[in-house]
Formats: sequence, structure tokens, C-alpha cells
Amino acid sequence: MNMKKLIATALAVVMIFGLVSVGFAAVELIDIEDHEYASSIEKLAALGVIVGDPEGTFRPDDPVKRSEFAKMIVIMLGKENAAKLMQGEASNFSDVGPDHWASGFINVAELLGIVNGYPDGTFKPDNHITYTEAFKMVLCAMGYKEGGYTVLRWPGTWIIQAASLGLDEGIDVSPNLPITRGEVAKVFDNALVLPHVTIGEKGFEVPDPENPVTFATLLSVGKITGQVIRTPELWDWDEEEDEGTLHVFVAGEQKDVTYEFDYEDYEGLLGHKVEVSYKGDLVIGVRRLSTETVAKAADNQTVYNKVYEDVEYVFVNNLLAGNDPLTLRKEDKVAVVYEGKKPIAVKVLDYTVATILDIQSNTLWVKVGDVGSRKLALSGFDVVYEGAAEKFADLKKGDTINYIYDPDCEKAIINLPAPAETYTGKFKGATIGATTGEIEIDDKVFTLHKDVLGDLSADLAGTSPNLKEGMVITVTLTAGKVIDYDILTPTLDVFYGVVQAVRTSSGNKYAKILTLDGAAEYETDTLLKVGDVVYGVVYEDGKLHFETRVQSGKESTVLTAVYANVYNAVYTDLTNKYTKTEKLEVTNVDPASGRIDGTLTVKIPVVEGVYSTVYGATYKYVYSAEKVKELEFNWHPSETLWISGNAGSSRIPPVVGDKVILYVHGGVDDHMIVVGKVY
Repeated sequence: MNMKKLIATALAVVMIFGLVSVGFAAVELIDIEDHEYASSIEKLAALGVIVGDPEGTFRPDDPVKRSEFAKMIVIMLGKENAAKLMQGEASNFSDVGPDHWASGFINVAELLGIVNGYPDGTFKPDNHITYTEAFKMVLCAMGYKEGGYTVLRWPGTWIIQAASLGLDEGIDVSPNLPITRGEVAKVFDNALVLPHVTIGEKGFEVPDPENPVTFATLLSVGKITGQVIRTPELWDWDEEEDEGTLHVFVAGEQKDVTYEFDYEDYEGLLGHKVEVSYKGDLVIGVRRLSTETVAKAADNQTVYNKVYEDVEYVFVNNLLAGNDPLTLRKEDKVAVVYEGKKPIAVKVLDYTVATILDIQSNTLWVKVGDVGSRKLALSGFDVVYEGAAEKFADLKKGDTINYIYDPDCEKAIINLPAPAETYTGKFKGATIGATTGEIEIDDKVFTLHKDVLGDLSADLAGTSPNLKEGMVITVTLTAGKVIDYDILTPTLDVFYGVVQAVRTSSGNKYAKILTLDGAAEYETDTLLKVGDVVYGVVYEDGKLHFETRVQSGKESTVLTAVYANVYNAVYTDLTNKYTKTEKLEVTNVDPASGRIDGTLTVKIPVVEGVYSTVYGATYKYVYSAEKVKELEFNWHPSETLWISGNAGSSRIPPVVGDKVILYVHGGVDDHMIVVGKVY
């Protein structure tokens, strides 16, 4: 068991006056056993949203027709009776007649603004619905209607919104391909307890955050609110006596009740205030209503002393404890669960420090302080090894360890700290397996400890990873293995400027750069050219690194020039925040020259399918990754550098009729900053 998760989850037992057991209802679908979405399929089938065929099969890998999906989404909204009343009514779609089996559902979906068909007036009920179409229908049913978006772009708007809400969790999305029946069940499952919204003055809003409308509430799903007091992560958990995997304590005026739920995703919930949605004996979803904060090592004692007398539950070493004082050290771990600002539980791992005197088969003889030797017999124990130790064989005489030992529960934690050794260099690559891996830095290869595999995989994932080849990285080593790492980040000293002069000395490269604050000389790792416009990030070593990459958007960059013609100037006064707004007309783009047949053009880097917010500029409309119809720039004298010819710096923005060279910088804090000069 991962102790980082355990400290975020621990323990409890309470005296109760009532007991309610809630389990999971089995659904007779003969072809979903061992399917990756079996749990979601069973849940949605039990709610009556999806059904199998008369033979008892569900065909989870088959595609879904648009008419079938319309029926499902209407049922999710609790409008099945309305659909029955609308069956046989005329439809606005030319290919959905009154006698179509799904006409009632399609009519209701249209009236609710969930579907609007195709430009030719058809609905295409027998077409297979795509991932994007499915996401859009679910989002519209949740209140994310087209009118609430400042910019609407297919399919980007719906893909981004679905991802931000987690509708795609557990699914490999191919936007324009048909979604399967099993994946539809997973999408619905992901959406069941998400709050529905309305369009407000500031965009989409949840009308009543305390009691939000969800698909679950519309399906008449019951809810209870209480505190999770017991899960299988407890060291005294008993499979027979404890039964359900999630025990939720609900305090009542007449009597207190503890509910027992069969729920697999219990990790991270222990000690928390939760809202459990259920129907019959089926758990629909669990919503966390509290937060958890892990204390900094140096603050363990202070944090514990502040809350332990006031919380409902105190858990020490994975067992329920009393609200008693403790003496804690930086090696211990303290986590506090808060409901709002009120602490409701505190969880502690209180280690004992010892030196190993002798090692026998599955047994440690240790010395604790000035006390005589103690015997830690680990045979048959469930032992979690932390730090530099991955197994019993990693321990040796003379090691100083931190341990937690419970002979009654036959469980223990052995933490082996080690002196930190570090190495800093350029990252070249990594190989990551299920339990081990390697990382290459400069010309050296280091073995990865299992505890860093997940974090490193996450930092290397995606189209814009946090860690790329050439970035500077510092690794912390224990027993020759990487147990931690830090990606070198620059200081906050950043600027835009124009290179005025360059020189070399003893193999080192230097550039004199003019900024709004004046000219200064910097050492660089590449030889720049006079006239280059640069975004500079000054590292702690005082250098500008152009070849060594750090976190995305935090590296020095030579900006590429493109051209535009100022055709309109609109003065604004936003409390003197902006001095002027300029509109630049842009046409076809030639990335190489910036010009086509003498037409002044500009190329702004965008990602196709993603509608970006631009710092200093706003996209009016984006055709594709190669074309931009119009941009509106807000010029701010403290954020935009304008250079008039070669005469020095000026904060004067362009005016109507000027021709300008724009230097467009993408990737800084997920925005784009524009600098330029009049020519």
C-alpha cells in the first residue's frame, strides 16, 4: 500500500445506533464480464438508461446510433414520460417521421436544445454518433449551451469543455470516430454527479452549489451526507465484520446512522465529509465535500497542536486514537481534513527512530535511543518499505530507520532515509517500466526508484511535456537510485529586448540587449545576431540559455518577425490600464517571408481545434492553424516593447497607416505576448 495515499486517507470506528447496508446490484448482461467498462455499464443499466437485447447481451464494443443516444440522454434527464407523450408527433427533421421508433426522444432532445440536426434539415438517426457529438449532447443536457460560449468552434469547443469536466476520463478519444456502447456508459457514469449549469452574467454558473442539479438527482437518486469513518486501508480492517468497503457516519437528531457501501474507489476518502448518491442498493457516485492539507515536515507539531482537540476524529498509525497530545518530529506525517475552514479529522504517521543492531531471517533487532534492543519480527507481516528500502534485503546493520510496527494487525512501515546525493545536467531521455526505469543526464545513466516513476511519466507525457530533451534537471540519489528530481526553473527576471551588439571572449558568448529599462550585456549559450528581438530569461547563473530548455514557456527565445499593416486605431480608457487599442488586418500567410505578392501579412501560431486566450491580443476568429482573420491587440507600455528604427527604445504604439513588424512569442503562461517595431 502506498503510504503517501494512506496518509491522505486513514481510519476510524464509532459507536452507532443504526446501521444501513448498501451494496451493488448485479445486472444480467452476459457479455460484459471482465470488460473495462463493466462497472459503468452495470450502473447505467440498473438506472434504466441503457438496456441489452432480448438475448441478454449488451455488445459493449458496438457503435451507437444517433437515435439510440438521443433516447439515452433524454432518460438521463428524467424525461422518458415526456418522450412517450411526444411519440408520433411531427418532427422538425425531414428524416424523422412520426412513426419512427425514437421520434418522441428526438423531439424532446430538440425542444431541450440538446440536438439541432444538420444544415440540410436532417437528423440522420441511423448514423453512428461520434465522440464529439456525444460530448456535445451530454454537455448541452448539462446546460453548457452554445449561447454561453464567447467563441464556438467545432469540434474544439466541445472537446475542451468535456476534458475540463472529466467526461473523457478513462476513454481514448478519437473526436470524429464513432463512440462505442461501452464508452457511452463510461461517459454517462463520469457525468452522473457533475453539477448542471445555467448561462449567467459571467458565463456558466451553478445556480445552487449546495444542492446542485445533476443527472443523478434527475433520476431520483437518493443522497446522504456524512463523514467517511472506515475503509479497507485501516490496519484493523476485517473483511467479514466490516462488510462494505466504505462506512459513512451520519449524525442525526433522533439517532446516528452508519451506512455501509460497496464502493471500489475509496482511496483518499477516509476522514472526509462526502455526499453519496445511490439508488436502491447501487452507488451512483461519491462527491467529496472537504479538503485535506498535508503539513510541512517542520510544522508537524504546530499543526497537530492546533487542531487535535477540536476535530471529530484523530487517527494515529492507521488506527483510531483519542484526542490526546503527541510529540512529533519532522520525519512524521500529519494531514488535516477541513470542512470549509473547520478541521474535522487529523491523521498522523508517528514513526519511531531506531538503529539496526542485527538482522536475522525476517527479523530486525533495533536500538531506540538509550533503550535496550527491540525485536521487530516481520514474518507474515504486511510491510510497506519506504525511502531507500524497497524490500527487506535492502536493510543492513548500522542503518538508521524510521518505523511503525503493529504486531496485533501484523503490519509495519519501514522507512530507510539516506544522505542525499545530487547530480545536475542536461536531460537526454528516460526509459520507464512498470516497476523500474532509467534516466540519462549528460553522458550518465541513473536507475529510477519506483516512487518517482509515476511523476516522471506525467512530466514526460503530452504534446507539451514539462520535461524535454535538453532541459536542465537535478536528481537526488540514494543508494545509487534517483528518488527525486527537480526541473531547473529560471528566476523571475525576464524581459523583451533588441540585440545591439555581440562579442565572444575566451570561448564565451555575450550580447548587449536594449530593453525598456535600458541596455545591458548578458552572457548567452548561443551567438546571437545584431537586430535579433529576444525574450530573455535570466537564470540563477546570470546567463541567458537559448539552447538549454527548461519548463515550457520559461526558456530564452529569439522571436521570428512577421508583418502587418495598421488599418484602424481605437482609443480606450480602462482606468489608464491600456493607452490604445490597435486592430491589425491579417490575410494569407507565408511563414517563410511573411509576405505574399506584396500583401502585408502576419502569422500568429495557433493550435488547430483550440481557441486560445491571448495575452495582449484577442482572436476574433480563427480559421485553422495556418490562417487568422483578425486580431485585436491591447498595447500596454509596460508590457510591449516598440523600437523606432535603430534609434533606441520607445513606448509609443503604432498609429493608423504605420507598417509594423511583429515579434510573436507563444507559450508564456499559456498566453502570447506581442512585441514589435514600426518600420
